[in-house]
Amino acid sequence: MTASRPDPAAVRTVTCAGTGVIGGGWVAYFLARGYDVVAWDPAPGAEERLRHLVDAAWPALTELGLREGASRDRLSYEPDLATAVADTDFVQESAPEDLELKRTLLADIDAATPPGVVISSSTSGYGMTEMQDRCAHPERTVVGHPFNPPYLIPLVEVVGGTRTSADVVAWTSDFFRHAGKSVITMDREVTRLRDSLGTKFAESVYYGFWFAPEFEILKSMIDQTQETVSGDVDAENGGYREVTAGTVSGDTYGGFIAATCIAMPRASSSLPPSISTSTPMRPPCT
Repeated sequence: MTASRPDPAAVRTVTCAGTGVIGGGWVAYFLARGYDVVAWDPAPGAEERLRHLVDAAWPALTELGLREGASRDRLSYEPDLATAVADTDFVQESAPEDLELKRTLLADIDAATPPGVVISSSTSGYGMTEMQDRCAHPERTVVGHPFNPPYLIPLVEVVGGTRTSADVVAWTSDFFRHAGKSVITMDREVTRLRDSLGTKFAESVYYGFWFAPEFEILKSMIDQTQETVSGDVDAENGGYREVTAGTVSGDTYGGFIAATCIAMPRASSSLPPSISTSTPMRPPCT
């Protein structure tokens, strides 16, 4: 598909397809950044829940600082998907983590969205390669994975699939930066560490680990755009990988550890076998 797309700084209207916890968080964030937001979600009662979420998030967003023109009045809800994307400059899809649903929805969005408009997907379970296979124009589909809640945590990971245009990946990264996000642009899709890192996180919470606040690390990532932020755990080889702001060399979700810091145990006596005091973790917040 050959078509021009707006400059990232010229985007005015964002469509959010799917308005659950993640999608609703995106809606609140884009409103706070001064965009017109068109929301779509076929679930019964979705509009009422979305407006409640935005109202609940607004005091925190106001305290953090609203961009000029930010207003909850710039939210519109559209029950028809084709109408919701008809005049948009950018689409952020945030449907539930169901591969069949994602494939079908992205294909429907692609069919209805004006040529050249980028379609970004919030997903933590699938690569864009496996989600874009039904799209007529897969080159404009890309993963834009936020950390939850999107309206508070500034980090977002951007990565394309095998059929995504490199220009789209670059454009999406630039757009999120202009929108105020701290962006990690991934060189490639790697999904095999998601389960292992997710398991370590769940074990850490279950066994009473302390997690340091994310914001100091995120601030460091923003301030030191070309500097190494932290080492993180190599879940398979027991070593370090370096995480650099802006790009990640190595496996996806390396940024997760950099963003949330390494867990520090209250006590080591009850650690599960997969986490021990000898595990080579380097706390970036100490």
